[in-house]
Amino acid sequence: MDADQTFLVTAASSGLGAEMATGLAKPGRHLIIHYHRNRDGAERVAETITARGGAASVVSADLTDPSATNEMTERVGSEHERLDVLVNNFGPYIRNRWDEYTNEEWQLQIEGTISATFRVTRNLIDLLRAAPRATIINLSDCAADRVTAHEPDLPYYVGKTGIVMLTQTIARAEAAHGITANSLMPGVMENSELKPDVERIPVGRFGTADDLVGAIEFLIGARYVTGSSIQVGGGWKL
Repeated sequence: MDADQTFLVTAASSGLGAEMATGLAKPGRHLIIHYHRNRDGAERVAETITARGGAASVVSADLTDPSATNEMTERVGSEHERLDVLVNNFGPYIRNRWDEYTNEEWQLQIEGTISATFRVTRNLIDLLRAAPRATIINLSDCAADRVTAHEPDLPYYVGKTGIVMLTQTIARAEAAHGITANSLMPGVMENSELKPDVERIPVGRFGTADDLVGAIEFLIGARYVTGSSIQVGGGWKL
């Protein structure tokens, strides 16, 4: 891709989002770091990106709030003429029995997964179309392509499965604009709250941000790959 690319990574002030953003940093790339409350973390990520030769800025929004999302995407549009890579990483996670979720917990996870991914991408689609070869990467989950029971985390998987469908729809609709859209489906990561015995992972280890960055870099360059769901799980769930 051309120099002077603009990236937006959501939920990138800490954790995997921060590690993905810093892993993508290099000269010629401007990384927009989205955060909700952790401004200090977002600014530290931006400083790390700058130290690696890239450029960075930070934007804040509660992506479960449509108005706040609109304000954030309007700011991005006012400061940048195009968007080359969009990484939708945001997604709150709450475990509970299916019948014990409160309305607020259910809505938070649906809004934070499928709805946030939809709104951010829809709002920024003109900026993506303005890029010569834009890439949309939506973070899903390694089990999201299987319609099955998920009692401890039902609304999360409803949202993450919806992201797969949304991604395929965007891929088909936007192909004529030179945009690719794919889902990344992480398996058990080093920072996952719940982990099986590592021996159950066929490759013998948990995933890292570097594994996700490698997949993102592949998808940025693989212009004939679109509408796909890429497993990044070391064989987990096979």
